[in-house]
Amino acid sequence: MARARILVADDHEEIRNEIVQLLKRKFDVLEAVADGPEFLEAVNRLKPDLCVLDISMPKMSGIEVAQRIKSNDAQMKIVFLTLHDDSDFRAAALETGEGYVTKARMGKELLLAIKEVLAGRKFSDDGKKISRRV
Repeated sequence: MARARILVADDHEEIRNEIVQLLKRKFDVLEAVADGPEFLEAVNRLKPDLCVLDISMPKMSGIEVAQRIKSNDAQMKIVFLTLHDDSDFRAAALETGEGYVTKARMGKELLLAIKEVLAGRKFSDDGKKISRRV
């Protein structure tokens, strides 16, 4: 089975590098970028299977980026990776994307979130099981 192709966006270089190191063992990381406009260009150019997006980025939030991606490709899978362990952010993100992982739980939950989302399920690291298929 081919490895999933993933595109990453986070405005902090150290975090971006950490995400890439974590993901590259199981997935093909196509590129890691620092902001929303750069990410949108990369999505159009590279056509990933799944996007990992930070919510708080300069120029354009991850949620805005996800909304633009979904307006062009409703089937694109999106996992949000964020510092915000907040129910309002979580709800807003899961209206647009399929997964939500806080950076505090990244090491334990990000690979599982990606696996679940690629299998067609929603994922949230808050301990609440989201069982519906998307």
